[in-house]
Amino acid sequence: MTADALDGHLRRFRRWDRVRQVVPTAFGDRVVKRARVLSVQRRAAGGPPYYQGVFLEHLTLEEARAALAGVLVDAQAVQDRFVLMARLVRLMEQTGTTYVGAGLAVLGVTLDEYLLSTPEAA
Repeated sequence: MTADALDGHLRRFRRWDRVRQVVPTAFGDRVVKRARVLSVQRRAAGGPPYYQGVFLEHLTLEEARAALAGVLVDAQAVQDRFVLMARLVRLMEQTGTTYVGAGLAVLGVTLDEYLLSTPEAA
């Protein structure tokens, strides 16, 4: 029970600390607050990899490049989900249905067939 209480307190402290540790960043005409701490993968000499929170000021070039590569992968995943959802919305709008399965039934195709078809043909 004590460990659970400490775990809960530690989680709350980390959440509070994350909210407190932000840095304003300019993106064109807007300013966005971003986390000042980034979780990076590190490896002790001869040991297994582990993740550690690192202040941006202490980030190495290698860690920054790894973080950038991770963001690019995440961006592609978000773009893929966006395209998927846009196609499903277009399916329902074009068929006048209110759920995906009904739109597929109107077209007489399965979900796999619809999603594997070219967007212009769908």
